[in-house]
Amino acid sequence: MMSGEAIVQLSREAALKAAAEGKEPLRYWPGDDPFAAPFLGDYVPDEWRNLEVSEVDVEALPESSRVQYHHDDIGDDTFDLFVDSSGFSSNAEPALTPEAFQAVVDALSVQLRLQGKSLGIGVAEAGQFQVYIRCYVRAA
Repeated sequence: MMSGEAIVQLSREAALKAAAEGKEPLRYWPGDDPFAAPFLGDYVPDEWRNLEVSEVDVEALPESSRVQYHHDDIGDDTFDLFVDSSGFSSNAEPALTPEAFQAVVDALSVQLRLQGKSLGIGVAEAGQFQVYIRCYVRAA
């Protein structure tokens, strides 16, 4: 199991590398492979911003009772999805299974398109068995 410090360090390194390489979130369309999202850490590229929880109708998403997102002490309400990356998860666990993750980002992409926004996704944090996928928005 990875320590919290190791996960934070990996995220910082990914952010620096993503910025240096000019990486952007995966512009997501329903049916795309969400696991193709790049590891961006907390890097937010120009013309993108973090999707805020207040912009999402969480109850309208599939698996809405299992959708988890970050809320930190400084009031950051970014919409980050907690997802299993091992391939051995079940619906009884808090992390979204790969199938549930696909269903959620498909529906989220459609929801944001109806608001005139484009969904982007990237890995914000990666542990041994789970990842936090950060959701970004950009004008369509």
